[in-house]
Amino acid sequence: MHDYVATFYGGYDQIGLRRGTRLRPSGPAVALVVASVALLVLIASDVSAYESRPPVVDVTAVDWYGPGGILLLTSAGFTLGGGTTTAFTLTCDPTTSICLPWDGAAVAAPFTLVHFSAALAGVEYTNLTVRAPEAGYDGPLTITLDLPNL
Repeated sequence: MHDYVATFYGGYDQIGLRRGTRLRPSGPAVALVVASVALLVLIASDVSAYESRPPVVDVTAVDWYGPGGILLLTSAGFTLGGGTTTAFTLTCDPTTSICLPWDGAAVAAPFTLVHFSAALAGVEYTNLTVRAPEAGYDGPLTITLDLPNL
């Protein structure tokens, strides 16, 4: 049962029987959508990497002190990530200097001393391993060396 009048007015009685028109996006439109999604993924990964980076610890100088607060040596500063460890070596040649047998060391807060060792093999080597603070820091690192109790 077909209404010929309905056909004259656009076939509204056949609307349920018509095949729907397919949406066919153009090639440039698809490329634009894919590029936009890729750009959003890259921006999200950059923001995530930026937020998860460790804080920066900027040591302006390393000051070595002996007993009684006597400044022994000042060395150049450096930069490292928060919470990382770094090693220092202080050498003393007894043929050119008066060397003292260091028995221990301490570092000023917010740094922590992880390891201390001293060895005498013709030249005295004092080795320290220091852990940087977890939070950001900008300033000097102070190391105080101790003499043995005699």
